Amino acid sequence: MQKSRHYFNQTPLYEGNYALLMELAPAISNDVGINRLTLRHLHGPLMEICVVERHKFTTVVSITTKLSDHENLFTNPVLLVRIYHDVQVAEVIGYQAFTRFEPDYPYPNEQMLQPDEKRQVNQLLNELLGNYRGHRIHTRTFIDNAL
Repeated sequence: MQKSRHYFNQTPLYEGNYALLMELAPAISNDVGINRLTLRHLHGPLMEICVVERHKFTTVVSITTKLSDHENLFTNPVLLVRIYHDVQVAEVIGYQAFTRFEPDYPYPNEQMLQPDEKRQVNQLLNELLGNYRGHRIHTRTFIDNAL
């Protein structure tokens, strides 16, 4: 008997990610906007947002959260995010070296991914961005480099 699958509606999560990104880095939505932004949390890590690709309706950014200056102690999370400006959503398309997330995975699997891995990496993005919301940003640095 085939196990029925329930797909989680991720649209509200993607919309929330877009809203947070535009709140923290509105200039990345412009065609000639900022290409790199660093945010320093008042009591936390440094986050770097770099534009990787810029197209008419989409922008791809790399988001790195520097947890420690000692890279041999911690692996700094790196998320690759595609921002769809026309529909105002942002979706994680890569995390560390893994790309192309499926809506769900059988469990167990070779990569030991969770059945809802796609939702979990997008929730991680939402929580990371939420940590920098409002008055929690200590410093913000914009760098305008040509792509």
